[in-house]
Amino acid sequence: MKVSGAAEEKAGISTGLKSGEKVVTAANFLIDADSRLKGAFEGMGKPSTAQRGQAQPTAQNIAVEILEPKTAKTGMNSIRLRVKNAAGNPITGAQVDVSLLMPQMGSMPPMTSRATLAETDGGVYSGQIEFQMAWTWQTTVTVRRNGNVIGVVKTTITSR
Repeated sequence: MKVSGAAEEKAGISTGLKSGEKVVTAANFLIDADSRLKGAFEGMGKPSTAQRGQAQPTAQNIAVEILEPKTAKTGMNSIRLRVKNAAGNPITGAQVDVSLLMPQMGSMPPMTSRATLAETDGGVYSGQIEFQMAWTWQTTVTVRRNGNVIGVVKTTITSR
């Protein structure tokens, strides 16, 4: 195809097309939108590198096991988890906060949800938390005793 006479954002095509063939003159939006969608949904629903239901500690010597939900549903869910110290003993008498995060995707703002869990049994904490949509949510569990953080663990929970 040979383009000639480009002026004022217009160009004459002198060879390479046949009469009646359609020419795209503006597809920037579609290309940009497709590119953003592919990037935004690239990791959606992929399992985390952490073993499902087994949270990986960031720096502290605590372990968190997600007992419920194994797979959440959209909306309010019961959440139950077990917290242990480095020796494998239950951590009791703690304040356990859970936060869910879905990062920003394209022009859609990030989503978060939070819950403070109550101790129901030695080292087992439970409560309610909302999963606002189907997604693999970045999950952070923060454990405090006497107002001091004794551990922060990051994992994922998938909602379908």
